[in-house]
Amino acid sequence: MKNKRGDFVFGYIVTIAVTIIFFVICFVFLSRASSGAAVYEQAYSKQIALIIDNARPNTIFEIDFSEGIEYLEKERKKTLSNSEKNSLVKIENNEVIVSLSQEGYSSVFFSDYDVSSSFNENKLVLVVT
Repeated sequence: MKNKRGDFVFGYIVTIAVTIIFFVICFVFLSRASSGAAVYEQAYSKQIALIIDNARPNTIFEIDFSEGIEYLEKERKKTLSNSEKNSLVKIENNEVIVSLSQEGYSSVFFSDYDVSSSFNENKLVLVVT
């Protein structure tokens, strides 16, 4: 004969264990996503795309990139060179790609301007022509 009370307790324990594991996985994912480079990548990429869309020809913009650079320097434990900073932002084919991590984040803009980017210390300089 089966112990029906034992089956009920076992099912209850399994349900609690699965629920705890699910919430732990969700917490780990959210803590990594909210404190990592992904937040900076999305913010900078969207900001740059919006600036380009609202720009007029022959305009120069400076965007403070210091928080993203400080985060990256803290993660890599070294100061970034100018060439490393210049590789953080790529603008090509109406797309802005900000890469503070391996994945990076891209945003699309709609204007047909030629845009060049470079870094001046911790500021991103965009030249819209």
